[in-house]
Amino acid sequence: MKFESKAKKSVSLLLSFLMIISLFTALPFTAGAVNTDVNTISETYGDFEYEILDDGTAKITYYRGNATTLEFPSKLDRYTVTSIGDYAFAGCESLTSVIIPNSVMSIGGSTFEHCESLTSIKIGNSVTSIGGSAFKNCKSLKDVTIPDSVTSIGDETFEYCESLTSVIIGNGVTSSIGKHTFYECKSLTSVTIGNGVTSIGDSAFWDCTSLENITIPDSVRSIGWGAFCGCTNLASIKIGNSVTSIGGSAFHNCKSLKDVTIPDSVTNVGDEIFEYCESLTSVIIGNSVTSIGERTFCYCPSLTSVTIGNGVTSIGYGAFADCKSLTSVTIGNSVTSIENYAFENCKSLKDVTIPNSVTSIGERAFDSCTSLTNVTMENGVTSISDFAFSGCASLTSIIIPDSVTSIGEHTFYECTSLTSVTIGNGVKSIGERTFYGCTSLTSAKIGNGVTSIGDSAFWDCTSLENITIPDS
Repeated sequence: MKFESKAKKSVSLLLSFLMIISLFTALPFTAGAVNTDVNTISETYGDFEYEILDDGTAKITYYRGNATTLEFPSKLDRYTVTSIGDYAFAGCESLTSVIIPNSVMSIGGSTFEHCESLTSIKIGNSVTSIGGSAFKNCKSLKDVTIPDSVTSIGDETFEYCESLTSVIIGNGVTSSIGKHTFYECKSLTSVTIGNGVTSIGDSAFWDCTSLENITIPDSVRSIGWGAFCGCTNLASIKIGNSVTSIGGSAFHNCKSLKDVTIPDSVTNVGDEIFEYCESLTSVIIGNSVTSIGERTFCYCPSLTSVTIGNGVTSIGYGAFADCKSLTSVTIGNSVTSIENYAFENCKSLKDVTIPNSVTSIGERAFDSCTSLTNVTMENGVTSISDFAFSGCASLTSIIIPDSVTSIGEHTFYECTSLTSVTIGNGVKSIGERTFYGCTSLTSAKIGNGVTSIGDSAFWDCTSLENITIPDS
């Protein structure tokens, strides 16, 4: 009986203990009230919650007030405020202006995110870092000066600040303007980039549709993917002499951009950089660029002249496709390949000299260049691909050098003004429909190396009067 009584008491005590634990764990969590970091202590001072850091200074962690204008205290109790924590003021809808004291050295990530009424902020001269998304979605913020003390700006810092009109980035920023930093800041008209910035991140100024001009200082070494994509009012840009790489789509759809000089420092140019730059009239590509990427100048209908530097070895897929005003192009002596669709539909292009460094001409490389009257092909090309000069309705004569070993299908399809053709001795085969529909062709000289002539190779050449087929 005694044993049973003790057992009942033990069970009862255990149940009571479990109920206490259950009640404790069910208590609601209050921000700043419980801190899992045993090395910090949470305190309250007025509307501020803060932590005492290891160095004896304070970090603001939370603000529970509803002030419209707020000048941060440099001290909370006896502790100097040196930092503002992540999300500390996020979503403070009443806040319209903020002054950050000189004691503060860091602003955390998303600190003022979604403070949609915030119109102005003064950043103290001791701040060295601004965290990612610090002012993201501050839709009423109008202008910002980032002091020289700041050395780094995180990603997305001012993303979606749609009322932001001007930004001054101090000379102290020695790293990068991060990814999406000014993404869709549609009212941004003026940006001053300090002389310490080394890179401009991906999509940094994406869709800043009011930005009219920008100077990239000599300190910058790289411009990221889509950095100025969709800046439709950007009329001029000066690229500093230290930039070595420009990422793909960097100036894509900059419809107002007129003239560009890519300095000799640049070695790498990504794909689609100037695609849909509808006002671009002239481009000079420096001698250090080694390749022109895919669709780099595709659909630049105002582009009239291009000088390709001597360092370029390849002209990429569709690089100048649909540049309908392009009248002349100078291809450097280092180019070895002209890729597919490179100059397709360049309807104003009149003459082209292909240097002896070029070994291959890609599919549809000059397709539908309807004003092209003269092609000089030096002795270096070994292959001409399908449809390479198809639809070049103004081309009158062509000499294919001995270096060429193969001519693809439909290569001169419907070149209706073509009157004479000389095919070099290196060519082994003429592809199907190569001269199909060349209605003005009167004579064709076929080299002694040709072993086969493809189906319909001279179909509908209604003016052809004589042709000699060699013993080969």
